[in-house]
Amino acid sequence: SRRFGVPKNYLMALWGMESSFGHYQGKYDVLSVLATLAFDGRREALFSKEFIAAMKMLQRDHIQRHQMLGSWAGAMGQTQFMPSSYLNYAADGNGDGMKNIWTEHYDVFASIANYLHTEGWNPNLPWGVEVTLNQPLDLSLSGIEKNKARSLSDWQSKGVTLASFSQQEQDKLTALSQADLWLVRPDKEVGRAFLVSNNYRTILDWNKSNYFGVSIGMFADRIKMATGL
Repeated sequence: SRRFGVPKNYLMALWGMESSFGHYQGKYDVLSVLATLAFDGRREALFSKEFIAAMKMLQRDHIQRHQMLGSWAGAMGQTQFMPSSYLNYAADGNGDGMKNIWTEHYDVFASIANYLHTEGWNPNLPWGVEVTLNQPLDLSLSGIEKNKARSLSDWQSKGVTLASFSQQEQDKLTALSQADLWLVRPDKEVGRAFLVSNNYRTILDWNKSNYFGVSIGMFADRIKMATGL
């Protein structure tokens, strides 16, 4: 956390979400999975690239062939990194010269932190806050595209207010007061709404799902509330 400038509660949240804190890493043969998904054709370019990345991992002795097990889509280890993510972001946390995301917790946490840090994490910003819309807002205003960023005061002038006035949420809103913010509405008109920072967009680089991003943010908040991390 100190080395990469990523708060511990976010490392815990991603670790917990991806592998149930290391408990479930998948038992599929990664090379077979990636070859099958590439042959399937729907995402041939993606999985062909990941197959090549997996071969590079073996060539560089990052892992033995019989140990290369993972999820149905080829994600591996306690971080559930795809092979390309491993090559780009895996980090040696304990200084032994290895990048072991399967059994070494120091490497697991260093790799998660390195990923977020490399993709632009700001340690001074919360991920976001849940908000209420006090007047109808066109759905075209929501989304994480760069040109949809607005200031907090601009969103407030459009009737966007905190959904909860707990001390934690008010502190987060204060921390977000000078940042670019985006309005996210995962279920469009019928669901909840969130004002999010660029850190949320960084989480989406990990997994491009608003459900995933919001879940990680709320999970991290709960971990901080319960443990003080």
